[in-house]
Amino acid sequence: MKPMRSFAFALLAVAAAAITVVQTVWDRTAEKVASGVQSLKAWAFEGVSLFAKPAEPDAEAVPMVQRVRQVAYRLRLIKREQPIVTPRWRACPSV
Repeated sequence: MKPMRSFAFALLAVAAAAITVVQTVWDRTAEKVASGVQSLKAWAFEGVSLFAKPAEPDAEAVPMVQRVRQVAYRLRLIKREQPIVTPRWRACPSV
């Protein structure tokens, strides 16, 4: 009975070693394939971006203070009364 038990342990050890080798090969291969796919995607997107029109500046890139100033300036322009130009006013020598 003892030789059978040692044979089973030896078989189990060989199976564990084989599983470890397969897992190591799989990890390294998967890593190489993933990095290759990633570089291929980066290359393709870079090629496409050369023909794409330039993107407009993002609204989020403008700081909040600058956006508030822009809105306030627009509101002042809208509220401002425009002068009415009359012929008499055009003849004013102070202009």
